[in-house]
Amino acid sequence: MLDVNEGRIQYVVIEYGGFLGIGEKFFAVPYELLGISTEEHAFVLDQDKEVLKNAPGFDKDHWPDTNSHSYEPYGTYWGSFMGSN
Repeated sequence: MLDVNEGRIQYVVIEYGGFLGIGEKFFAVPYELLGISTEEHAFVLDQDKEVLKNAPGFDKDHWPDTNSHSYEPYGTYWGSFMGSN
């Protein structure tokens, strides 16, 4: 999610779990929680697997309203990172 007013990335959506496209869970994660691995050429979320297992998420068919920057479960879990509209 881009904050076009501030010109920055607010959060990214990552996928975790599931098998062959079944049962995966998606998470909106604050961009600030991601690091960069220059060796793997990838973003890294340095969190324990239990953090993701317990985090509020959504499935691929039921995305939160992306025009709303105040999706309460994510703000409560990760801290208030989705600013005002």
